[in-house]
Amino acid sequence: MYLAVVEVAVAVVVAVVIAVVAVAVVAPSTGKYTLLYVKLSAGSKRQREDLVQSGIENAIRRDSC
Repeated sequence: MYLAVVEVAVAVVVAVVIAVVAVAVVAPSTGKYTLLYVKLSAGSKRQREDLVQSGIENAIRRDSC
């Protein structure tokens, strides 16, 4: 039981960290903070990870041009 509570707590912390990183990377450059927040809060964990990854890739592409 204790391990299940810890696992849920860790999952919540990871989701929050992913959301903060995504907002920090994507939102300032696109100005779509609200849309990004809605996507992060409504999506599954896999969808959030994909969104963060695509945002990081887009930021890298913009910086390399």
